[in-house]
Amino acid sequence: MNKLLALTALVAMLPACLIYTDSTPSGDYYDPGPDVVIDYNAAPQMLDAQAGCFWDRRLQDDVWYFDATADDADGPYDIVEMWADVYDDITGELIESFELVPTEDPYLWSVEYMASSVYIDCWYPWYSVDFVAIDAYEAWDSLLVYPETY
Repeated sequence: MNKLLALTALVAMLPACLIYTDSTPSGDYYDPGPDVVIDYNAAPQMLDAQAGCFWDRRLQDDVWYFDATADDADGPYDIVEMWADVYDDITGELIESFELVPTEDPYLWSVEYMASSVYIDCWYPWYSVDFVAIDAYEAWDSLLVYPETY
């Protein structure tokens, strides 16, 4: 009996928690008023993307290019990152990821790499590239393309 009384006293001393809801106890909707700002973030939308190889005579090397256009309902400057993930379609393995950089056009992101400096081959036809746009609130969209190879 003393153990039960001690356990009851111990449980009574435990901290309680409060639960906040958007309605009043009667079930009516609670309006927080004009001072409370409810933020809404729109996810970016991938519009177009291209990837592939070309021969650069000046460099005497193949060059991989990754270009993508994306928009965001919150404005194109809400997009803070763009990636191109290259997969081997035969094995499903992620081969390499490339971070694209913004250009003077706020909708266009692009990057180029010399083929001799990356792990992807311009002569291998079974790649897919997953372009991913990420905004300031980490919402994202993606677009899958097949690169132009030789």
